[in-house]
Amino acid sequence: MSQYFKWLNKEFSDLWIKRCKKLYQEVEKTDIVKKLHMKYIITPELMRNYYIDKFPWLFEMPMYDPTKESVVFFRFNGSDPETDKFEVHKDPTEAWANVNVPVYNCTHETRTIWVEPIGEEIESWEYRMGSKLDSKKQQTLSNHLRSDYRELETQYITDRCCLFKGDTWHKVQVDHKRDEWRVMAKFWSRKLNWENLQETFKNYIDFNYDNSIPSS
Repeated sequence: MSQYFKWLNKEFSDLWIKRCKKLYQEVEKTDIVKKLHMKYIITPELMRNYYIDKFPWLFEMPMYDPTKESVVFFRFNGSDPETDKFEVHKDPTEAWANVNVPVYNCTHETRTIWVEPIGEEIESWEYRMGSKLDSKKQQTLSNHLRSDYRELETQYITDRCCLFKGDTWHKVQVDHKRDEWRVMAKFWSRKLNWENLQETFKNYIDFNYDNSIPSS
């Protein structure tokens, strides 16, 4: 199984996909959320003030405390070149390893790809909104790869939750041009150790499921 990625079993996935759909529907209905480019963030403050009372099962996600950490909904749209991809980056704000949950329109037309630099590694910390730098620094400060790279592994996150190693170089690419939002939830606990995360979730990891394609 991948060194960057672990699938979780169907029972766990079905439960948390259903729950995250309800959570996202509440966000859309109430607009109680912090909105940034390509992401909706339920911050700890919003969790404490509203969402925990309505969805107490948030406490049931292992290694996640909704009073202290966020849930982030990443939003991609194939019709817009500003939102149809996430260029090569490492996840910011110490999100080293987390649980990802597919919510809406997560199909085989969107790829998650881990890469490694070729030659010298050149990186750049930027406040960015698509192709534009954010001079007001209102977006998330994130680390982007600026050197050439080779693709190591491609995964499709469609109908299973997964453990996701975010502190290595990766990108996301939408391969269609439809005007529809692909939504992926991340339980954004900070400073989680990848090995400890796997140990905590060992009873939920599915070693038989595979949704990958070989890299070209």
